[in-house]
Amino acid sequence: MKPMKPGVILLPLMLAAMAMVPMVSAGESVMVQPSSDSARFINWAYQNEGKVVTAAQCLEKSAPGYWVNLSDEKKKAYSEIKVEIPDFHSLHQRTEAVSATSSQSGESSKTLVSPSVIVYVATANSATSAIPGVINYWASTSNTPTAFPVTNIIAQLLRWNGSQWVMVDQGTDSEYYTTFAEVWKNKLLPSSGQYITYSQHYGDFPPGAVPSAYYLTRWSNQVTY
Repeated sequence: MKPMKPGVILLPLMLAAMAMVPMVSAGESVMVQPSSDSARFINWAYQNEGKVVTAAQCLEKSAPGYWVNLSDEKKKAYSEIKVEIPDFHSLHQRTEAVSATSSQSGESSKTLVSPSVIVYVATANSATSAIPGVINYWASTSNTPTAFPVTNIIAQLLRWNGSQWVMVDQGTDSEYYTTFAEVWKNKLLPSSGQYITYSQHYGDFPPGAVPSAYYLTRWSNQVTY
């Protein structure tokens, strides 16, 4: 019997190894990894639970690309918006709708002094639902009574791990001169547990409005998968 050449033995082994590489890569690509900005914001939020911070501090962590391109005037507007960081270690969250208001005259929207004053309202909504094999999460911003120049949303799907909410997926949306913006995504084959959507809603009121910008956060309803 003739001895087999090394090349004859190595070729099948090389082909087998090459066939295994795409299988591993494909398995990894199925998982949607939250961005580093998202992880940075959540880690920072954990450390500042219950504290009152500014919208500027939040956006510097969650949307640094958006933040660095803002004018000094807009940065100042966000630095004047107070935000209470929620408790991410609590299973039960307040889920009511939230809104931000502004007016052309600078008067409070709760006391409409003059019928000529236009009051602008940005309203944040969100929802989470579960069907076999899928968690659906959704967040939207409705603008009234007219389109707003910039409307941004960051929606994060969170899962309760027994002691805190951890992020498993994220969706974003940016719209210009619109009355409505939304994020609507599906998380396929999720792990069993409690799920909720935490969303950030921010953008510009129409020109001449005071304040000129808004920043809202909202928790959705909670579902069991």
